[in-house]
Amino acid sequence: NRIKWPLKVEKVGSTDTIGKRQWKTDHFFMRQGYYTLVFDSRRQMNVVKDTSVNYVEVEKIYFDTKTVKQYVFLRERGLWMMHTLRYQPLHKNANASFLKFYHQFATDSTFQASHISNPVQFTGPDPDDDFAQMEGLLTPETWPAFAPELPTDMIYNINYGDRHIGITEDLCPARHCQRTRDGAHLQARSRQLVPHQAMPVNIIREKQ
Repeated sequence: NRIKWPLKVEKVGSTDTIGKRQWKTDHFFMRQGYYTLVFDSRRQMNVVKDTSVNYVEVEKIYFDTKTVKQYVFLRERGLWMMHTLRYQPLHKNANASFLKFYHQFATDSTFQASHISNPVQFTGPDPDDDFAQMEGLLTPETWPAFAPELPTDMIYNINYGDRHIGITEDLCPARHCQRTRDGAHLQARSRQLVPHQAMPVNIIREKQ
């Protein structure tokens, strides 16, 4: 068992606990082909491999209810244990500003077209050859023909330590969001993984 009982449950203005009998197993992203993380910079992507991290928050971000559900894990004596279940309003989340942008980007095609770099570097699977990749440059006009479908109802994020960073993993080319003076824009690239694994989509929120 990797949950510390009774499990502390934090909501806005209140703290409670639940026992084993009240707990319902959450399979997280095991039953879908993608999961999501948001990075502040490319450099911070290295923290995923940092074995010294002892604090992690796994987040489920619900855009419909504007709520974030956080599963807080601590590593004690080499073992990861879940210590807290936390609920927070989306606007209180460390990535609130970017999440607001992302949701509009994923649901508004006009907004999306005006917030991608021109051109966008693109690398993706060749539709005529399962073992080949195709590369090129996309303009805002050609972007819709290649743009992958983005999750809009709920996404995941993982905060490592106190740096609060993350990625989006999906079955499509990796997309890198960069913040410029004109706002957040999109650049695209992909990387190949072994069969049956999710293709990662790295969303990077770069601070100025």
